[in-house]
Amino acid sequence: MSALIDEPSVDSEAPLADFSLPYLNICILVCGTHGDVLPFCSLAKDLQSLGHRVRIASHEVHRHLVQSKQIEFYPLAGDPKQLSQWMVQTGGSVWAEARHPRELPRKTAMMKKIIFSCWPAVSEPDPDDPEARPFVANAVISNPPTMGHIHVCEALGI
Repeated sequence: MSALIDEPSVDSEAPLADFSLPYLNICILVCGTHGDVLPFCSLAKDLQSLGHRVRIASHEVHRHLVQSKQIEFYPLAGDPKQLSQWMVQTGGSVWAEARHPRELPRKTAMMKKIIFSCWPAVSEPDPDDPEARPFVANAVISNPPTMGHIHVCEALGI
């Protein structure tokens, strides 16, 4: 049977494409705990090795972790400990939210701050680094809890 199927030959020395891709400014938006941020640090390092400028935007508590890996940082709003506590309370379920209606105004306020902090994360230098270079993202990678990623991409036209 295998004699009837032509298998394509792969030359391991051949380039994957006969064109070069441009270097990008990539912003990785990560809302969550240390365990959420750490895998994105590995992705950022891989992207940097390909020549891209990469920044991770996350909660201030993660600044040292990110910068210790020579990755640019931008602070997102929100408290990852409080977010984790709410997740444990509700199991991440919208239905469980109904059991804790008192928390909804606080959750809404924090999520609004996180969403609004996504725009400067993709379009401004780090406000806490006087030597930060200007930054405007050409690409955005995000974990879902940031919620603002789709809106900033639309605003940037990417």
